[in-house]
Amino acid sequence: METTEKYIIQSHERCETLYHLNPKDIPIPKVCLIRKELQRQNSKYESILQVTRYFMEKILEYSKGIPTLVVVSNENGFILDMYGDKTIQQMVDSLGITPGVRFDERDVGTNSISLALQLKKPVEIIGKNHFQEVLHSAACFSAPFYFSPSQVLSGTISLMTTIDYASSLHLGLLSSAIDSIERELKLQEQNYKLDLLNQILMHSTQDGILITDTKGKIRNFNEAAKNLFEAQENFTGYFENKQVEIVEKYIDSVLQTKKPLKNIEIDIDNEHKENLIRCLVDVLPLFDSYQKLNGAFLQFRDMSEFYKLQEQVIASEKLSTLGILGTGFAHEIKNPLTAIIGLIQLLQKPDIDLNTQEKYLNIISKELERIKDLTNQFASLGKPTLFKRKSCDIDVLLKNTVALVKSHALLHNIEIKYENKKNSLTTEVDESQIKQVLINLLQNAIDAMQEGGEITVSLDFNEETEQIKIVVQDNGVGMTAKELESISKPFFSTKERGIGLGLHISYQIIESHGGKIRVNSIKDKGSTFTLYLPAYSQQEGI
Repeated sequence: METTEKYIIQSHERCETLYHLNPKDIPIPKVCLIRKELQRQNSKYESILQVTRYFMEKILEYSKGIPTLVVVSNENGFILDMYGDKTIQQMVDSLGITPGVRFDERDVGTNSISLALQLKKPVEIIGKNHFQEVLHSAACFSAPFYFSPSQVLSGTISLMTTIDYASSLHLGLLSSAIDSIERELKLQEQNYKLDLLNQILMHSTQDGILITDTKGKIRNFNEAAKNLFEAQENFTGYFENKQVEIVEKYIDSVLQTKKPLKNIEIDIDNEHKENLIRCLVDVLPLFDSYQKLNGAFLQFRDMSEFYKLQEQVIASEKLSTLGILGTGFAHEIKNPLTAIIGLIQLLQKPDIDLNTQEKYLNIISKELERIKDLTNQFASLGKPTLFKRKSCDIDVLLKNTVALVKSHALLHNIEIKYENKKNSLTTEVDESQIKQVLINLLQNAIDAMQEGGEITVSLDFNEETEQIKIVVQDNGVGMTAKELESISKPFFSTKERGIGLGLHISYQIIESHGGKIRVNSIKDKGSTFTLYLPAYSQQEGI
């Protein structure tokens, strides 16, 4: 080719006029790496040399009968590796061409390695294209290769054969092999980075991590998960460890729906720990580059210490609140005590009749009952919030609670209607505490409807927020905007003889369950209390 002839002619001119080489001399490389430096270079190029040898030995295998030698150099022309036909290798060895020497045009004349590095493209030097006559029987093909993020020249790979077997196909074969080598090296680099990132994510975090396949079989886990579940090295398979069954239903749900589940609260019984380990679990679907489901990813966050600290903070806040409420409590209890003391003094009069005595005793009894209720609610405010959560069918809980209050409501000419817009909604709650909240809301609604009416209790599921929704609606006296701002505060009540702690405690219970209470009310029209509780899924009882 014209281009090839041009750069070969230019090389010959440099060898003759610039380097003053004699074509009849034997070309001997004059620069060679010391053994330590050659070892350092081989270490630096280790992965490149391994991949190159793998691909080039396949070429040598397919080229049986054709004497071929493979030569690998770095970006400066120093030979790092040589292998192939022993006859050709003995010939180049006799010329002093061994690993560590440098192919430089000024020393060995026109050669494919120097020109490939200089021109940064594949080069073939066949027969008399070599400047030195001793190489006129050889054919050399060299191509540069690149392996770095910035695509900096890394070195050359060369094929050397005799002129009798020379063909331009060698250069095409070499270029194709280099493309495969570069792709493999890039893939190895990507895999290395991914593996490094995986190790950092998996083993440097204190969170437990499990990875499953599409059937729920555990493929990988980290040390934190192993310790969490007391697993052994063979911690694989279809949930062979009894503790992993805790999350089996969530994994199945994610693999079926391909939708993530987050902040699931579970308790793990670890025999090496004194108490249950309370965790928040995220279960996420894993997809490949084609968005095909590849498995599930689970992350366990040990929240035990957080909850202990939270309980301490709540206890501290309650003590502080009790101190602040002391004055209000004394004021609330003073009025009935004053009435009781006065009535007892009246009862001590000798001329008091039996009807009056009975009247005074009834009043004293009612005032003592009021003091008892106030004391109980005040005491419950100061108690630690200890929950015994378990799986609960909210529909059943609501039906039982409505049935409990219904007879009391009928005495006040009030009807309670229950509506369920979902067949079954299950989540983990403390049933007694949630029932306490519902009874309090129903009692408040009854008290707000002096002339009778209707209370509606409904159950639904918010698909967008994945929350259970409970609504208690009445058509009672309602509240003003100012009253709405204060209903969650302790000792605030819209009732004449109300204590004002019921709603405050109800808010605490729902918030401790990770839920919230929202209130809408219009004066003389009625009030609507909406409770939101977290739910894992509305499907298959999850």
